[in-house]
Amino acid sequence: MAIKPSVIVTVLLAGNLSAAEPIITTRYVAIDNVCAWPNLATLRDGTIVATIFNQPSHGRAEGDVDVWATRDGLFWAKRGTAAPHEDSANRMNVAAGVANNGDLLVLSSGWSLKKDDRGKVLSLVNVLAPWVCRSADGGVTWKVDKDSFPRATEGRTEFIPFGDVLPGGDGTLRVTCYARDKKTKQRLDLFRSIDDGKSWTFAEAVSGAPQHPGHLMRLKDGRLLVTYGNRIKGQFGVLARLSADDGKTWGEPLTLVSDLLSGDCGYPASAQMRDGKILTAYYSNGAPAHRRYHMGVVIWQPPAK
Repeated sequence: MAIKPSVIVTVLLAGNLSAAEPIITTRYVAIDNVCAWPNLATLRDGTIVATIFNQPSHGRAEGDVDVWATRDGLFWAKRGTAAPHEDSANRMNVAAGVANNGDLLVLSSGWSLKKDDRGKVLSLVNVLAPWVCRSADGGVTWKVDKDSFPRATEGRTEFIPFGDVLPGGDGTLRVTCYARDKKTKQRLDLFRSIDDGKSWTFAEAVSGAPQHPGHLMRLKDGRLLVTYGNRIKGQFGVLARLSADDGKTWGEPLTLVSDLLSGDCGYPASAQMRDGKILTAYYSNGAPAHRRYHMGVVIWQPPAK
């Protein structure tokens, strides 16, 4: 699988919110007591699956990548474990999507952990190389390939998969990954490709901390939707923006969630349901009515085109 950096996200928050706000029909705690960092994928039968980290900790725990599913957007059930952790390690970072044959794919990395004599996790040590996990039954059973994913370049961490696995125009699969060194600051950059993802050109830095990370998708009406975490104090939550011209310009931010209790939140992912509404999943370390880690869901209708 060829790995190309392909992040097309604009998440600058500027000015006042637009008067055209989203219509939020439902908001609820979907999966309790997990840090989650959800990824959403839609199977061929319309089922939406969420791939999540299954522990109530920001990585400082041994844990696995689990897969949950919903058929109606309201009720979720666990289907299976895509990437079970090894001793003194976790599997927590994911990209996911549907292969050309309909299989569900999950790419998962994680961290080796330093523990004390009592088993308490003291720190995250090294990024682990990604596994390629494949399910032919919608996430119930899994085959795990631990060796085939490309290794990182010298001087950087192993690749950390993030976002969606998607087919290119030629049918081969694409996925976004990142690697980092100690000098790199976290931000979102805009890259563009005019050759089906074979090469990418940096356009510009499009956000400043702390508004990240983001998820990009195309709606059924042709618009692009980006949803992203907002970690500005007093506004903790999830924002969205829409573009009707393939990302050249973007509408004002739309507020989906704004009442979370800390900046330990965000990582939204979205999927469009059969009725046209958007299901956006995110994680939080607490909301006023639910003060522990959970995967929250907002179902909403975007402003008219």
